[in-house]
Amino acid sequence: MASGGAPGPAPPGPSSPRADAPAPPSPSSFCRLAARGSDLPAIAAALASNPALASSPDAQGFYPLQWAALHDRAAVVTLLLQAGALPSAANPAGQTALHWSAARGAVAAGEALLSGAPDQASLLAAPDAQGYTPLHVAAQHDAPAWLHRAAGAWPGGLAAARAARDAHDRTPLHWAAYKGATDAVRLLLVLGADPGATDDEGATPLHWAALRGHRDACLLLVRAGSAGHRLGGGAALGVRDGTGATPTDLARAKGHGFLADRLAVEAAKARQRELLRGKAGLLSRLAGAHLAPLTLALALSLAWFFEAGVVWARGAPPPDAPTVAAGWAVAALALAGCACLVATARADPGRLPVHPSLGKGEDGVRAGGGPSSDVAGPQQPPSSQWPDASPKSPLHAPHASTDVLSHPAFAHPPPAARPDWARLCVGCRAVRPLRAKHCGATGACVSRFDHHCPWTGCAIGGRNLAPFLGMLASFTAAAGLAAAVAGARLGGLMAALADHDRRAGAGGPPLQTTTPPLLSSGPPSGAAAAAAAAGLFLMFDGAVALAVAVLTAVQVRQVSANLTTAEAVGGPGRHPYLRGHGGRGWANPFDRGTCAANWADALGGWAGGRHGPARGSASPRGRRRQGGGNRGLEMV
Repeated sequence: MASGGAPGPAPPGPSSPRADAPAPPSPSSFCRLAARGSDLPAIAAALASNPALASSPDAQGFYPLQWAALHDRAAVVTLLLQAGALPSAANPAGQTALHWSAARGAVAAGEALLSGAPDQASLLAAPDAQGYTPLHVAAQHDAPAWLHRAAGAWPGGLAAARAARDAHDRTPLHWAAYKGATDAVRLLLVLGADPGATDDEGATPLHWAALRGHRDACLLLVRAGSAGHRLGGGAALGVRDGTGATPTDLARAKGHGFLADRLAVEAAKARQRELLRGKAGLLSRLAGAHLAPLTLALALSLAWFFEAGVVWARGAPPPDAPTVAAGWAVAALALAGCACLVATARADPGRLPVHPSLGKGEDGVRAGGGPSSDVAGPQQPPSSQWPDASPKSPLHAPHASTDVLSHPAFAHPPPAARPDWARLCVGCRAVRPLRAKHCGATGACVSRFDHHCPWTGCAIGGRNLAPFLGMLASFTAAAGLAAAVAGARLGGLMAALADHDRRAGAGGPPLQTTTPPLLSSGPPSGAAAAAAAAGLFLMFDGAVALAVAVLTAVQVRQVSANLTTAEAVGGPGRHPYLRGHGGRGWANPFDRGTCAANWADALGGWAGGRHGPARGSASPRGRRRQGGGNRGLEMV
């Protein structure tokens, strides 16, 4: 008893244990503690009292390292590795902690595991009891961020992502397609995974995606197969598995009728491309030009018809000076429209570089941009930078590389941001900049893609929008002026014919009209023919004028708002950067505040300008559309 003190037990000596010290947790309790990961001091204390806990499985045979990796507890993983836990320790199913990390897309835990592994490549390629490597597991659970880090930073990760095989000879792309993991499918294709690889049943990834009815995965695989892979030109659609079934057959047999019809259409397009690719000479060039020759022929034919059948028609009175001037104006406008059409078709719409391994792809598009035929405009040299959005905006600054592995939006995304995997183009195997889109007919991604115009036979992008608008304006003005002149001429001819009939029927003086009489005597056969020609021209020209005027009005409205046709049609649903505050409504980050500024920015590509979001806050008009803030810039 201590002198002067209350009665009580004597304090423990230096070597005697404390009576109130907690007992070390059981392996199962320690696994739960590692899974929670919120009490690092308790975990460290437990490991200090019993280091064997780091390598002791729970009642199910699962290790603390696996539980910590599953819940992405990187700090706990580091503690366990320092305490002697083995990264290669496997549960009864043959799964390591890296398999569990891949199942949840736990990148930080995967980094910690590999940093403590003596042989990182072997750990990344270690199969479980079913032959699944961690890459297979990540593909099965749609973990593109984990796959990206594995391929870009971990030894052997890129080769494993491309061609790792399980016990049934299936690659990670097979499993991503089977599970409908669209983001993983897109990333694996960009990384170079083969869409034509077959498993032990002779099935390609497209077979498995069609079997499960995953439409988006199927379309990605078809587009990748048509863009320079081993099964180019859509030949993957014709591959038969061990039972003799094509992907279309499997989709139809499993009740996915809509998908089967879509795959049949894609197969027909592939056969057409192969047929035209084998045709040399004029037929191939005309097929590549789509309806551009027809547009030129129609414009020139209507101009000739107007001059010969309306202005200088036989049997009609000689045209007065205003009519002659209008005839010359219509001819000049029609020729200007044709010149703008040719300039639109020959100009580079803004093709972006494709992956060098693709070489010369579909429609003659070479790596570095620009088609190989001489009907195209100036070719874009290979570049290490995308012509991305405004360099003044840090979220959309030009990136250092088109390679997905080094692109900062994917390699080093902001902590609170989720990478937009839809920016990966499986056709070009590269990262699309903001507002760019892959044009299947062109065979390349186009900066500030507006739409593909069959009437010009080319994509409309940032670099040929100006001549395209010039073509629409010229044709609209020519058709409208011609319709007005034809209407006036037809009215005069009809009045003259009525005057002639009145004189012939009544036998009296002719009807007083402002139109000079056509004939002093005899049947007005020439005037009737001229009136019929004018009426026929007015009917055709009116239809053309109405259609072109509608197209012109739509384009003017979109350019005035600094939006593309793809953005106006797709809206925030297909373009996340157009979403307003809280993901609701519209937010146009490209609105410069005035129509003049929007036109200058939209047509800047014709003079080498940029097409990026406006710096700072949006204009008052833009804020009204956005509902309170420019939240569209939050996308990575």
